[in-house]
Amino acid sequence: MELDELKAEWLEEKRKYRLEMSPKQRAAEIRRRAEEAERAYKRDERKKISWGLVGLALLASEFRRHAPLLANVGLGIMILCGTIAIASYFILRRRFEKSRPELPRREYLAEQKAKITIQIKLVERTIMWLLMPAFAGFALHMSAQSHSNAEVLLIVIVVMIGCAIGIWCGRRIVRKKLLPMLEDIEQELADPDVDSDSL
Repeated sequence: MELDELKAEWLEEKRKYRLEMSPKQRAAEIRRRAEEAERAYKRDERKKISWGLVGLALLASEFRRHAPLLANVGLGIMILCGTIAIASYFILRRRFEKSRPELPRREYLAEQKAKITIQIKLVERTIMWLLMPAFAGFALHMSAQSHSNAEVLLIVIVVMIGCAIGIWCGRRIVRKKLLPMLEDIEQELADPDVDSDSL
């Protein structure tokens, strides 16, 4: 109950703060936050792509002709998932390379909303369709080379912990960074004054 009350108080403070600002000030604040979030996203994206390419090279170097078939299959699954993830981020980067702040306010906000919505979907799809299969590939790769049931059990535990951490991190990014921005933009788009000022 205390958490609900705290959240309600926070939302009320946020509503009051929003009402104190003119439509133009709110638009400028959203634009500033959107540009800041975009810069941070691009920095993170460059890091992810760079480290992803390094990771793919290291995984490819692990292929052994005489290794157990299942070990190489697991490695192949990890490489495939990594390649798809990097390609997805690269395509998204090219698709939304530059914002257009010269647009009328409603169109600019709609563009930012589309970007954030796609980022949320990408995070969710990456967790479900790439992260978890990659961990399964890791488990297959390691288990095929293990020498005892105890090692297999340890691998399974590590994979489950890794999956849990990955899911938690992805959801936290959506909850803490992307959803608040999306909610603010939707509030602005619902405001009758949204068409009264340009950015």
